[in-house]
Amino acid sequence: MRKQILVVAAVVSVGGAIAAFAADAPSTSKNADDPLAGYYGNTLMSMNQPHYVIRIWLYPNGDFKEFKATHEGDNLEVHGWEGSYKLQGKPGAYQLCKNFLPNPAAPRSPECVDIAPHKIGDVWRVNYKEGPFKGTTETFTVSKGHDTES
Repeated sequence: MRKQILVVAAVVSVGGAIAAFAADAPSTSKNADDPLAGYYGNTLMSMNQPHYVIRIWLYPNGDFKEFKATHEGDNLEVHGWEGSYKLQGKPGAYQLCKNFLPNPAAPRSPECVDIAPHKIGDVWRVNYKEGPFKGTTETFTVSKGHDTES
């Protein structure tokens, strides 16, 4: 049975990095053809400064945990969610569709985002040409383990 994530302690620097979350043990994929294999047991981190920093842990069983620090005006907010995901699409056009467990602060479900296979150390950027973050760039990376302090 899944439980809602309670953020017990968080230390947030001026840049918005999250620290002091309890980490689960890494898991590994048994399927080398799985496009998400590089994410399992590792941390997908995205930053769109000064707006937010997000860390996501994907598990091979279809569950995920997500932590987000945002800085809107003078308010700093830190949230944690969990739920399940499904990979949709085909090579070169995958989408990760997340369904969040009930939580008043969680994004709407399903939330689908483009995703491609990556491995530890990869860094890539997405430039937003429309939507609420139009004109900004989000930087992504995969770090080893369930990183909570980069």
